[in-house]
Formats: sequence, C-alpha cells, structure tokens
Amino acid sequence: MDEVKAMAKAGETVGRAVGTGLLVVRRSAVRAGQLGAAAAKRAGGAAERKLTEHGANPQQMASALTEGAEVAREEVARTTRRTRRKLARKAKAARRDLAKSAAKAKQEAEKSKPVKETKKAAKKAKLEAKRAAVTATHELKREALRKRDDVKRAASEAREEAAKQSRRAAKKARKKADKLAAKSGGTEKPKRKRRKLPLLLAVVAAGVAYVVKSKSSSAPAQSASPQTPPRPTPAPAPKPAAKPAAAPKPTAAKESKPSPAPHATTPKEAGAKHAADKPASNGQQVSDQASSEKK
Repeated sequence: MDEVKAMAKAGETVGRAVGTGLLVVRRSAVRAGQLGAAAAKRAGGAAERKLTEHGANPQQMASALTEGAEVAREEVARTTRRTRRKLARKAKAARRDLAKSAAKAKQEAEKSKPVKETKKAAKKAKLEAKRAAVTATHELKREALRKRDDVKRAASEAREEAAKQSRRAAKKARKKADKLAAKSGGTEKPKRKRRKLPLLLAVVAAGVAYVVKSKSSSAPAQSASPQTPPRPTPAPAPKPAAKPAAAPKPTAAKESKPSPAPHATTPKEAGAKHAADKPASNGQQVSDQASSEKK
C-alpha cells in the first residue's frame, strides 16, 4: 500500500512539474515575442535615422520595417505554437507513461505478500464480526425466552398462591358464618343443600337395567317357542289363525320406573310374548300359534 501511495504521489508531482514547465515555456515565448518586437522597433528606428542621414525616404522604410516586423512576429508566433504543441504532446505522453507505471505498480503491490496478508486479515475480521453479531442475537433471543418463561412461572405461582389464599379466606369466612349462625339460631348447624343429580342418575340407571333385563327375558322365549313340537290333539275343527295380540300393559310397579321410548313390535314378537305369558298347559293354543307362525 505504501508503494502504491508513493507512485500516486509521484504521478501527481510529475503532472504538476509538467504543468509548471508549460506555463514557463508559454511565458518565455510571450516575452521573446515582445523582446523581438521591441528589438525590431529599435532596429527600424536606427535604420530610419541612417536612411534619413543618407537621404532616403523614411516612410517607405517605415512601411518596409513594419512589414518585416509583422513577418518576424508571425514567425515567432508559429514557432511558439509549435513549441507549445510539442510540449503538450510530451506532457500527454509523460502522463500516459506515469498512469501505466502507476497501474503496474498497483498490480505488483496487490500481488505482494503484505497486501495479500492484509486482505486475508480484513476478510477474517469481517467473518468474525459477523459470527459475533449472530451469536449475540442468539444469546439475546435465549435471554428473552428465559425471562419470558420466568415471568410466566412467576405469574402462575402468584395465581396459585392467590387461589389458595382465596380458598382459605372463603373457608374461614364460612366457618365464621357457621359459628355466628349457630350462636344466633341455636346449636343446630345450617343444613347444606344436596344436589339432586346423583338421585336422577340412579333412577336412569335403574330404568336402563330394567329395559335390558326385559329384553334378555323375551329373547329366550322367542327362541323356545318355534322348537316346541305340536302336541297331537283330538280331531277338533281347525280354528282360524290367531291375530297378533297387543303388548301387555305395564303394571303399577313398572309405571313408577322410567321406561324407554316404545318401539314398533312385529307380529311374530307379539305372538311369542303372548305365548310366553300364557301357561304351557293349554297345548292347543300353543300349537295354533306355532302353526300360524309357520304360515
């Protein structure tokens, strides 16, 4: 880096030197032109005096001298213009060479070991700074989450403690109220109201058990009725098929218990129930019902 700075400074100093040189050349050219014009004027005056001494016409000599002076001035201007152009070309070439040399020096400086080491160090420092920033953000997030958990835990503990204290206060207030009521009204403690929900649940459970029991008792009767063979009867006249009987009415004990919603009974189920309720001594009716069910 020091070499690059030195080369850049050298280019700047060379450019300044070239500019100052051009200014000096321009000023010297202007002075030379002025001096040439003054010398020509002096020479013209001396020639005019000599011509007047020798009897020549001074006006013709003056015009000739002025023409000569103009020609000399133009020549001097041309020469100064040429010199300026040459100097400008030389300065441009010098600047170009300096720029090339500065670029070359910069490339060589970049390829040098110190510059490479400084670049590597800067890159490593940048990566370390980035990692440090990431770790710092992670630590801040973890700390925030930890604090939030602590606040939640403290709030839950405070709520639990407040609930415990409120329960204790309510219990104490209830005890005090009971004591005051016992003192004011007598030794009897005020009776607490009991809930009716357990009683309702017991009634519903008894109804369900009764329905299940009735269904289980009707199922064996239905299965036993078709298996009983018809008993031989004396030759009476065949009776018409019996109509399906209605379901038996519930007794007073059954009415007291809650019963489920009635469902539609088929004719076979009604006949089977009717046959199970009647005594088995009447073989004729059982055989008639069996024959009707077979039909």
